[in-house]
Amino acid sequence: MVGVSKAYNPEKQNEVNALRDVSLSVEKGTLVAIIGPSGSGKSTLLKIIGCLDKATTGKCIVDGIDVGMASDRQLAHMRNAKIGFVLQEFGLIEDRTILENIYVPLLFSRRSIKSQQTKATAILKHLGIAGIKKKPVSQLSGGQKQRVAIARALISDPDIILADEPTGALDTGTSGDVMSLFEELNTLGKTIIIVTHNPEIAERCHKIYTLVDGVIR
Repeated sequence: MVGVSKAYNPEKQNEVNALRDVSLSVEKGTLVAIIGPSGSGKSTLLKIIGCLDKATTGKCIVDGIDVGMASDRQLAHMRNAKIGFVLQEFGLIEDRTILENIYVPLLFSRRSIKSQQTKATAILKHLGIAGIKKKPVSQLSGGQKQRVAIARALISDPDIILADEPTGALDTGTSGDVMSLFEELNTLGKTIIIVTHNPEIAERCHKIYTLVDGVIR
C-alpha cells in the first residue's frame, strides 16, 4: 500500500478524510496489528486491504492485484478465495447452527458444501467446537461464537485473514485464547492483520502500525 487516501463525500461540505497518504507493507506469513483510537481510520484501512472498498488516491496491491484497478469480478474472487474476515460482533446468523454458519462462504464460491464437509469438521475439531457443530449460534458463549467466526473465515482456505477487533467483545481470558488461535494459524503460513484497541493483543504481533486521524504515526 502506497500513498493511500480515502475521502467520503469528496469535495462536499460534509467531506470526511478517513485515510491520508497511508503507506505500509505486510509481508506474506506475518502477523500484524493496526492500533489507534476510535475514528482513526482502522476499519476503513482494513476494508481497502480486504477489497471491500477502494482508495480515493494511492495504490493498494493485495496478492499481486491492484485493488483500485481490479474489476468487480476480480474483487469478488479475492474476497471469497484469498481473504477471510473475522468481525468483532461475529457477523453470524443467530438462528442457524455452527455448521450452517461456516458454510456461508461456500454459497458464493464454486466449491460444494459436500466437498468441504470433511474439512469443516477438521477445522471445528481444531477449534474445539466439533462436538457442538449442530448447536444454534444463539446458544453459544462469546468465545464459542468467535471460534465459529474464525472457522467460517478458514473454510475457503484463504491466504490472508483480516480481523476487525476480534477480541473486543470478549473477556480477558477468552481474548488470550482467541489470540493464541491466530498465532497458531500464523505458524501455518497465514498472513494475519488484526485491528485492535488492546495493547496486549498488539504486542503479540510481529509488527504494529499506529493509525491516528487517518495517518500512520
